[in-house]
Amino acid sequence: NLPTRLSNCSIPCGKKTNDELSRPNPRRTSLPMKPIIPQVVLLLIAVNNHAAVGNDVYPATAENPRYSEGSIVTLRDGSILYATTEFIGSDSDFAKARIIAKASRDGGKSWGPSRVLQENTGGMNVMSVSFKRLQNTDPAAIAMFYLVKNSHDDLDVFMRLSTDEAATFGKPILVTDR
Repeated sequence: NLPTRLSNCSIPCGKKTNDELSRPNPRRTSLPMKPIIPQVVLLLIAVNNHAAVGNDVYPATAENPRYSEGSIVTLRDGSILYATTEFIGSDSDFAKARIIAKASRDGGKSWGPSRVLQENTGGMNVMSVSFKRLQNTDPAAIAMFYLVKNSHDDLDVFMRLSTDEAATFGKPILVTDR
């Protein structure tokens, strides 16, 4: 059983030593968790009730120091599409960024090359991709939601639809109510 509310989770974060992370937490109200090393991020994917742990799918580089806010969708052929925000030149929330994706055909054990799903169309960046398969369309479309950040106080939500299993996405549709 998983916690039903995020507030029930107790995930250690910040810069702590492994010894500090392994001490019991009297405030913990959910399932006991093993220590987490914050600098190591692994991708856990559940496919057909089997779990596969892959390597760091998007390793940071000097040119792209941050990848974050990702989403996964299982395609009809069984492959997995994993999209994320690729920050360019800085790890700041306000740095230039675009949305990229990689596909896996073996349950997340290996990944194909990156491809761009959404170039930066914002004054600052695009970020925070989320996939949603729409059940009441024929064929069942994949919606890709993302944020367009134009300035520190101008942020819009957009959606693009794919009817060809994420091979392409249609024109952006503004979701935010102005």
